[in-house]
Amino acid sequence: MTRSAAQDQDRWNEYWTRYAFEYDEHQLSRLAHADERATWSRIWADALPIGTRSVLDVGTGTGNVALQLAADGYEVTGIDLSEGMLERARAKCAGHPAPPTFLRGDAVQPPFPPGSFDAIVSRYVLWTLRDAASALQRWHELLRPGGTLVAVDGP
Repeated sequence: MTRSAAQDQDRWNEYWTRYAFEYDEHQLSRLAHADERATWSRIWADALPIGTRSVLDVGTGTGNVALQLAADGYEVTGIDLSEGMLERARAKCAGHPAPPTFLRGDAVQPPFPPGSFDAIVSRYVLWTLRDAASALQRWHELLRPGGTLVAVDGP
């Protein structure tokens, strides 16, 4: 990453850390509605093939997708570069029967070997990436043969 790209990424990380609480409150207010939670659960179930076990949630933010997928029975790892977002995500794990693992990691260059996951999901992340095309290429490398990539970036 060039110095300018690194500086830009640092600014994005600071922004998301600064607004982690507000972002999370907004997302949680939407998820407080049973129909919203059911809709997202159905979206993920329809998109992820039967037999999917390990899922990487890139740009996990405050972990809402990762937590929902874990509650639905998937083994989930969520990565993000914003410490503030990860703090919020980790705080939600208390009492969760099978909590996701939340790690600091770059969504453009996730720190895993090729073929590590059955599926990769991202929600509202692509528009924030410094190099979305490189990220998508890297995500495909991380999938096992027959793996699935699900990216949601619209309302």
